[in-house]
Amino acid sequence: MTTTEAPLYVQGLYIRDFKGVSQIDIVPSDYVITFAGENGEGKSSGLDALWSALMWAAASKDIPDVIANGKDEATVRVDLGEYVVTRVWTRDGDRTKTTIEVRDSKGKVLKHTKRVLAEIVGKISLDPTAFGRLRPSEQRDAVIQFVAPQLPFVLVDHDTERAKLAEERLVAGQDSRRLESHHVEMGKTPAGAPTEEVSRKALSEELALTVDILANVKSVHRDVELGAEAIRSANAHIVAAKAALGSAEEGLAEANTKAAAAAARVAKMNEKLPNGAPNLDEIRERIDSAKGTNEEVRDAKARVAAGTSAAKARAHWKELCDAVDELDAEKLAALANVKMPIDGLGFDDEQVTFDPGAGSGPVPLRQCSQSQRIQVGISLSLSGPHRLRAVRVTDAALFSKATMAMLRERARAGEFQLFNERADDRGSEVYVIESGEILPQCSECSLVDGEEPDGDAQKACDHQFDWDRLEVA
Repeated sequence: MTTTEAPLYVQGLYIRDFKGVSQIDIVPSDYVITFAGENGEGKSSGLDALWSALMWAAASKDIPDVIANGKDEATVRVDLGEYVVTRVWTRDGDRTKTTIEVRDSKGKVLKHTKRVLAEIVGKISLDPTAFGRLRPSEQRDAVIQFVAPQLPFVLVDHDTERAKLAEERLVAGQDSRRLESHHVEMGKTPAGAPTEEVSRKALSEELALTVDILANVKSVHRDVELGAEAIRSANAHIVAAKAALGSAEEGLAEANTKAAAAAARVAKMNEKLPNGAPNLDEIRERIDSAKGTNEEVRDAKARVAAGTSAAKARAHWKELCDAVDELDAEKLAALANVKMPIDGLGFDDEQVTFDPGAGSGPVPLRQCSQSQRIQVGISLSLSGPHRLRAVRVTDAALFSKATMAMLRERARAGEFQLFNERADDRGSEVYVIESGEILPQCSECSLVDGEEPDGDAQKACDHQFDWDRLEVA
């Protein structure tokens, strides 16, 4: 209801041939309206008629057969001041047809009847127990619908984003714990462990080169030995044959040259050998130990990588935790500024909660007393966009005294009209029904016309029957 639209109250109720009612035409002048009388006289029918006219589709399911026995048509007309709602049921063989009409205060028939009624009456209007009968999720939706216009964000979108982040946080937390566990299981890197891998390929190449060099060295040594033998042979030839001196000296010179070249080649080969003299066994040992060295290096690098991955995963999890906490804080701050229809009303992710006070804190609404649940439902209905301010109690005997006292107190405070029925009430704005019709009642002592006075007050009364407050056919 907007600030420019006034609430609507029942200013007149006409019922004819509806269930147990023959004809009733009343103009309520108080906020508490009671239909009184014995069982079966039409009290509940009067309340059902109000419900059937205003709730329309929902009432058709709850009260399908409304035409009084022996009659062909039933009529209910509800005057709300600004609107007059008239519903008629007509027998059509074994079926019942119904029509509903809404007129404005000038008598003009309005189009879009459903839309007009939807603006007047909500799903939890009229029935104080309707909200309590909703599923917890439906109750929560109703409260969210009320608070939504007061929030700086769309609550459904906010909750969806929060749920998405919470799911991501769950997965990130699992990943973080898994990676951290793996990192711990790997243990610490031993002190003095190698940090660089050794190339077994390079060592193999070094071994092959050394083997080749050694093979060449043997060939050179053979050449040296041959050169020495030539020298010895030349010297023998010099000693043995002076005649052949010239030729021997030439042979000696040539042998010396070859020996010097071979020595030079040996020196050059030795320069290529590692650490001087070749040691093939030492190179083979280095190749064999390289595998273990490289495994140690790779293990150390894997530990570092696992630690880095675990740290990144934990940082990501922490970011998601902070994002969820930020959304929660934003939501709490926004809800703290929301004006609820009744103090203590709230909701969590699953249901509506209510804090009845006395330091008990908020509890699920379904755990609250009947009176508290009804207070919440009525407050929410009255604070909603619907304009009707009326509550219907069809069986007050099922309500506790505290609940009925609360309803009457709030009605007399002008929050709403309370339509109820009891078997023994008397007083102002009490309509005594007998055989489906309202009996005239003394406005001073509540004596019903035709009854014998009971008590000194009724016997002393002049019995002014107030015919202006009702019309009876």
